[in-house]
Amino acid sequence: MGVNVKVNGRLVDVPAGTSAMDAIFHAGFDVPLFCAEKHLSPVGACRMCLVKAGSPRKGPDGNWILDEKGQPKIFWMPKPVASCVTAVSEGMAIDTLSDEVKHAQSGMVELTLFNHPLDCPTCDKGGACELQDRTVEYGLVDKFYQPNPMELPMYTRSEFTRRHVDKHHPLSEFIVLDRERCIHCKRCVRYFEEVPGDEVLDFIERGVHTFINSEEEGLPSNFSGNIVDICPVGALLDRTARFRARNWEYGETHTTSMEDATGSAIMADTRSGKLERIRAAERREVNEVWISDAARFGHQWVNENRIARPLVRKDGKLVEVGWEEAAQVIKRGLEGVSKTEIGVYLNGDATLEEGLAACELAKALGTPHHDFAGRTDYPASAFSPSTFDELLDAEFALVLGEPSEEAPVVHLRLSELVRNLKPAAKMNHGTPFADLNIKERMERDGKKLAVFSSYPASIARWAGASGTHAPGQEAALISALLGQGEAPAGLAAAAAWTKKRLEESKKVVMILGAGVLNNFDAAQKAKALGEKLNAKVMAMTPAANARGLEALGLTPAKGGRAWNEVASKAAFYGYLPTEEQLKGLAFRVLHLTHLSPAVVKYADVVLPAVTSFEKRGTMVNLEGRVLGLEACPLDSGQADGAVAALAVFAEAAGVKSPIRLVRQAASALADRLKVPSPGELWATESPSPTPVTSQRMHGGVYLRPTMWKAHQLTGAVARVFQMTLEAHPETARSEGLIHGAMVEVETPVGVQKATVKLSDKLPKGALFLPALGVWAGRSVPVRLLMPAGGGA
Repeated sequence: MGVNVKVNGRLVDVPAGTSAMDAIFHAGFDVPLFCAEKHLSPVGACRMCLVKAGSPRKGPDGNWILDEKGQPKIFWMPKPVASCVTAVSEGMAIDTLSDEVKHAQSGMVELTLFNHPLDCPTCDKGGACELQDRTVEYGLVDKFYQPNPMELPMYTRSEFTRRHVDKHHPLSEFIVLDRERCIHCKRCVRYFEEVPGDEVLDFIERGVHTFINSEEEGLPSNFSGNIVDICPVGALLDRTARFRARNWEYGETHTTSMEDATGSAIMADTRSGKLERIRAAERREVNEVWISDAARFGHQWVNENRIARPLVRKDGKLVEVGWEEAAQVIKRGLEGVSKTEIGVYLNGDATLEEGLAACELAKALGTPHHDFAGRTDYPASAFSPSTFDELLDAEFALVLGEPSEEAPVVHLRLSELVRNLKPAAKMNHGTPFADLNIKERMERDGKKLAVFSSYPASIARWAGASGTHAPGQEAALISALLGQGEAPAGLAAAAAWTKKRLEESKKVVMILGAGVLNNFDAAQKAKALGEKLNAKVMAMTPAANARGLEALGLTPAKGGRAWNEVASKAAFYGYLPTEEQLKGLAFRVLHLTHLSPAVVKYADVVLPAVTSFEKRGTMVNLEGRVLGLEACPLDSGQADGAVAALAVFAEAAGVKSPIRLVRQAASALADRLKVPSPGELWATESPSPTPVTSQRMHGGVYLRPTMWKAHQLTGAVARVFQMTLEAHPETARSEGLIHGAMVEVETPVGVQKATVKLSDKLPKGALFLPALGVWAGRSVPVRLLMPAGGGA
């Protein structure tokens, strides 16, 4: 239901409960703001958005009091009010153009500048600084600061020395704080408390000595980088991009992050052919305006040690050649290999266009061996997907996994769910800047959430019921929720409470992690539970585009080898397979961005690939929403996408490539498969899952999902991330492990060095190691190498 408001004489209709600030923007006018920010609680701390406001009143007879013109009389408030915390009412009048308002606004700008240093020439925020913009727009009104046009203007009345405090204070490896520049808007403090729920920043001291800081070392949150975007000045800066360029020197590319399956919108900033910075972009339906630290800071690998030209093996070594010579080597290597014995495997972040090219090539070859890395044992597309709006509308959410690591944006949207927040109504200017439904220190409703996982989940603190279980016990837990068995040890009470809430709730959303999706029996039971409850499902797949590639049919045909199995005779890989897979092939063609010891040792041909930042195409996120990717202008030598590489491989294999260009693939997707435009939901047919025997074992090393990926472990990320082998103390004793010891662990991606860490919060009987990629949610046998080389 709307209310009528007059803004500078212009009548507009806005939803009830709208702030005066958003009513002003909705009417096409402007007002300065500092403390207000989208999706944060408005507090009116900066007093920058002062306006004149008034409302009509009713007399004793219940009728409006009229003015001399017969219109409802406006009773103006005695002083200007902060528009961000003022709710509109029927008939309200708002004035932003009078001298009184301009004087108040310019005075607040002057007050803000009193102690602000003149760092603009060296500040990384220069050119994108809200304080610069507000100063130009509202800070110097001639009428007040140059009353006599024959005299110089009075730019400031400040005659005292500005404060001088710590200028380069590192809050973490990713973020540095300049305390002199901080204007105490409190955006960063409110952000941590409200959005991710990690209260790691607060105001210290009082008055002019106030500063922000954390009592803990670093910023222990997966979402710390967002404070760089929302800081209105240059107080909080990205250390990975510090002093790289001025803001106007960057080339901006609006694209989609492929680090997880949520499909967050990002802005990639490039300069001189290098990827220098990642910022969050707004995508209301998905990530709103937030992204994870992995999406923001995990980009330095893109500029380092890229494969720039094709490599072929000559005299036992990989040497650089041109694409034509590489094609000839592939042709000779495939001689004598039946086309049906050639495998075609793509990475999990392949676009729909690349997936279609791979499917068409496999069809032309007649091979059943085609797949993508990270495909789970149970297909994600077998579940009816839930959108994020449907999640916020749910009465109850059941989480079986670790959203903070598997799909970080889901963590942020669950924070909104337990605070009973709904998507804000879209206005003429887009998302409201001051949503009055969001308040500080909102109570979180634990009755709307239950969380169960193999590894302790950070969101469990919000849940009405939660618990950890040993890897492989997912099926037993879901059976208990179905009323068909007993819950794992220690989870009986939590499972009973959850079962009751599921039965009481009419709108249920289930969020499934890789641990469930890679356990066929558990996933099948989860599907049965979802159908019983008529629930929608979010499948947090290890592969970013799993739902899209499954919809295209890029899965093994009858008798085909999966992505984690040894292919038949020869194969095209768009990712780094295991050493065992490479050993078992007669001929290997790899399409990669970087070399590794296994590639140097086994690859016959290496074709230079582009990263997801350089691709143009589409993907499908865990909602089933089609999202677009745009290519950044990076210097990557002769690297090309999978569509072009598959076309070269097809010709070398002796078949005509059905798809040679990305544009050709895009047309085929729209015409033949009816893939909608980016931003829309794609209703795909649910496949019939092929039963598989999931690798489940008592004990073993469980590869737990992680936000960070192996290729990101360089620079600042390498200094922050700790490779730890974690276990319950009893499990550690049985394996001969000592807390703090360094060990080497054999994993599908090679030997990993890890530090032993013991915790009694972990389930007994298993060891936990970060997966760092597509192997998340799987268990592997224990193969430990002690420092001295002994086995355990």
